[in-house]
Amino acid sequence: MPLTDYLPADFLETYEVHNYRHAAEVLATSCPDEFAELISALNQFRLTTADILAKGGNESQIPKHLSSLFRPMGWFETRIHGDLVVTVETHTDDGTVKTETHLDDFMDGHKIDYV
Repeated sequence: MPLTDYLPADFLETYEVHNYRHAAEVLATSCPDEFAELISALNQFRLTTADILAKGGNESQIPKHLSSLFRPMGWFETRIHGDLVVTVETHTDDGTVKTETHLDDFMDGHKIDYV
C-alpha cells in the first residue's frame, strides 16, 4: 500500500519519509490515536537555520519546541527498566525439569524521549 494510505499528503510534502519495516502501517493500525498525535505534532514543527545555529547550552531550541508540541498531549520522557527471566528446559528420562534464572535490572536506565 502507498504511504498516502497512512500519512497525509501535506506531511509527505514536508518530510522525507522512509517506511522502515512497514512502521507506518504498524503504527496506524495498532496505535491510531498516538500515530495521529505524532503526525499532528510533526506537521506543526518546522526546523529553521536559526534553530540549528543558535547556541543552546544544556538544551537547544529544537527539543524545547518539540516538547511544547508533545507534552500537552501527555508525551513525556520515560526511563525504561527491565528484568530478564531465562527458563531452561532439561528433558530427562524422568520427565522435563525447568529451571529459571532471574537477572534483575538487566536493562536499566535507558531513556526514551517521548512515550
